[in-house]
Amino acid sequence: MKIGHASYDFTAEHGPLEAFFEIDGRVFATDRPTLDLLNYERDRGSLHFSHWVFAVNLATGRIKPAR
Repeated sequence: MKIGHASYDFTAEHGPLEAFFEIDGRVFATDRPTLDLLNYERDRGSLHFSHWVFAVNLATGRIKPAR
């Protein structure tokens, strides 16, 4: 994923803890607060930090690829 092509676009929400978003054509699931944090950092212009937040949450299982 290139730094300039990060897009945390909310696509759907099912229940209080699952929000789905898309990055480069791949769909991921997380909770709404994590998605809000990713969007906040992206909108602030902190793309490196938003990528770091995404990577940490992906590694810890808080963000999962949607099937």
